[in-house]
Amino acid sequence: MSLVLRLLTIFVLTSQLLFAVVIAGPLEDGEKAFKDGEYEKAIAFWRPLANAGDPAAQNYLGEMYRRGRGVDRDFRQAEFWYNKSAEQNFAEAQYNLARMYRTGKGIAKDVKKAAKWFLLAAENGNLNAQFNIGVMYENGWGVEQDIDKAAVWFKKAAAQDFEPARKKLASLKTSELSTVEKSKLQGFEKLRLAARDGQLDAVQRLLAQGINVNAYDEHGSTALMEAAEKNWERIVTLLIKSGAKVEQRNVLSETALILAARNGSDKAITALVENGAEIEAADKFSRTALIEAVRKQQVNSVKLLMRYKANPNSKDKKGYSAALYAARDGNQKVMTALIVAGIDVQQVDHDKLSLPMYAVRNKQPELLKLLLDHKAPADMKDLEGRTPLSEAASNNCLRCVMSLLSAGANPLLQDQHGWSPLMLAAKNGNVEVVNKLATSKKLINQQ
Repeated sequence: MSLVLRLLTIFVLTSQLLFAVVIAGPLEDGEKAFKDGEYEKAIAFWRPLANAGDPAAQNYLGEMYRRGRGVDRDFRQAEFWYNKSAEQNFAEAQYNLARMYRTGKGIAKDVKKAAKWFLLAAENGNLNAQFNIGVMYENGWGVEQDIDKAAVWFKKAAAQDFEPARKKLASLKTSELSTVEKSKLQGFEKLRLAARDGQLDAVQRLLAQGINVNAYDEHGSTALMEAAEKNWERIVTLLIKSGAKVEQRNVLSETALILAARNGSDKAITALVENGAEIEAADKFSRTALIEAVRKQQVNSVKLLMRYKANPNSKDKKGYSAALYAARDGNQKVMTALIVAGIDVQQVDHDKLSLPMYAVRNKQPELLKLLLDHKAPADMKDLEGRTPLSEAASNNCLRCVMSLLSAGANPLLQDQHGWSPLMLAAKNGNVEVVNKLATSKKLINQQ
């Protein structure tokens, strides 16, 4: 029996206090394993806790069965574990269970049960449940239709900056929503659209009417975000001077700067940064403005952000930095700009693919040479033990082979299958590559 299981047995026989102490570590270990994509390992941490009655672990287990992560997809098992957790008043599980009953995916659809669990989860503070029970009341699904109750729940969700709830409030005809409130919501939309379309006079007029400059639509998009995306510099400046928050975020946690960078809106980028926009602000995927500019191949925006000291080495949740995205996509202009700006040329992605490896794969010998001249590793192995030289030999890229050998790459290093670069070149029948590898100094010195 594992140490974790022994400890769990002890707490069952002793006290609830000991239970809480023991499970804290395994629960978090499971969360880390899940984040790393090690789903079976995560389940191994969570299942003993779930069996012992921990509601958070039970909810996690339900989610794994619903999504088929680390186990065969099984909606019945998902329902079972969600229900176990929900019965212990765990709000997230209550919401998940309600969602299953509402959609009927994999189990029998039951709107009454869905409404029951949405309401309980909403009363326990779950934001999504608050919005959904509002929808149930609005339409009379599983409950008696009650527009006033719908408005109450939409207001609770909207008060927590939940944008879909704001849209619902704008359309409801209810005593819970006054004419003044509805008029304001309509004014917000006019301001956002005027900013998007570059209508400076209309923006000025609406601001003079007292329209909230930081209002947003159901996606969380503000007037400032719309203007920044379209590169309307004068409107961006006007909105900021009128109190627009440069760090306000939409539902994807994107700021106006991130949106401007993605669209190559360089004038807007300048206006935002000069007015205090955080250069390293990241969205829900941990992607910064620089990463977005790179992903969308906005070369001028990349150079501009680098002049503002954007960090080229920060990584998103997938483990990709701006440089790794540029290298993966074979964007030589962006990569050149990043290398000159001083990126970490030693970095690798989650598969241990290095920048030189990407350059070889994309058959970019000029970029490869530039990387090697800046001391990028010539012999970094990926998860299969392949080096850039192995890849160059396989791809018959003679110029890549020559650059790597000049940088000191070892032609004798073997991958997990025992193949060396020379063997791979011989296998592919490329005489020039074979000759270059066979006459390399390192190979000759080993003979």
